Amino acid sequence: MATQALIDAINFHAFCMGLGPLIFGANLFWLGYLKNYATLNKRLYAMMVIVFMWVAIGFFSGVFIWAMQGFSGSLKVLLMGLALGLISLGEIQRIKKLKHARIKEAYMQKYIRWSQGLYTLNLLLSSAFFIPQIF
Repeated sequence: MATQALIDAINFHAFCMGLGPLIFGANLFWLGYLKNYATLNKRLYAMMVIVFMWVAIGFFSGVFIWAMQGFSGSLKVLLMGLALGLISLGEIQRIKKLKHARIKEAYMQKYIRWSQGLYTLNLLLSSAFFIPQIF
């Protein structure tokens, strides 16, 4: 019974974290597709809520699974925590940069290039844990 609960929790965690590449892919799409800065900001602010919800679900379901395993340390758990921390810190930095970028168009263009790099990194980080399972 406890083993089945652990398997179900891992499947839930994997499903939720599997949505990460879709979220960051959508953000990259909006950054490349939309040319109107006001519309772009609205889309990115809407996605920001989804990103933070995704991080929270990943954190709490990951800690729950880790607790079910007796808080045994492994390299994969450490790397997942590090990736989730980098993603959340990057999103916080993106929001701070956006507050300053709205002043001038040149700042906004630098912000878009920086955000594209950030979301590419986030896409790679969120995909990195699924590539070994696919192959």
